[in-house]
Amino acid sequence: MTLLLLLSGAGLWAQEAPTPQTVPDQPNLLRVEGVDAETHVHYVRLLLSQPGIADSTSAPPRLTFECLENAGKLDFKWYVSFGGITDYRFLPPFHPTPGVPYHLGETDVDLNLSYEGALQHKPYKGSWTLLSTGELRYRNPGFHSPNLEPLSFFLSILKYYPAIRIAYAAPGKNDPAGVVFHTEPLLKELKESPACAQ
Repeated sequence: MTLLLLLSGAGLWAQEAPTPQTVPDQPNLLRVEGVDAETHVHYVRLLLSQPGIADSTSAPPRLTFECLENAGKLDFKWYVSFGGITDYRFLPPFHPTPGVPYHLGETDVDLNLSYEGALQHKPYKGSWTLLSTGELRYRNPGFHSPNLEPLSFFLSILKYYPAIRIAYAAPGKNDPAGVVFHTEPLLKELKESPACAQ
């Protein structure tokens, strides 16, 4: 009986999971919107993939902007993957549970950001967190983050240099090369999404 309840619960969760929608006229941009059943956070995820290689079966690199609304408060996050990541689900903010009462340690990675066409002496170096999905999430400014610039800072620059290059600051032997994202379609959809109003 317990197994039956677990299976039916898993089926219910699978049915309620939002389906990514392709943004009209933007084949490399997906939109996922929903409300997390446990935390009641309303989220919009905009996933911009690099154009795929015709004979490749691997997921391409992806840049994701995420807009959150929780009890009337807005928050913004962004993520990057260097390819091979097919998991695009929403990860709710941590909250204590009987099984996991404390926030577990995370792995942080330094990435360099530079804008294609911009005249700058060196890339911006920022701290990102490696998530269970394989994505890397920018650590928004705060008490536990060394980063000083919020997402709005980067968006203001992307209005003038709408292509961004992201790479490991100190790449290891097996780390992928840097990737370039042309963000015009993402910025347009971000502007047209009420949940992402800044």
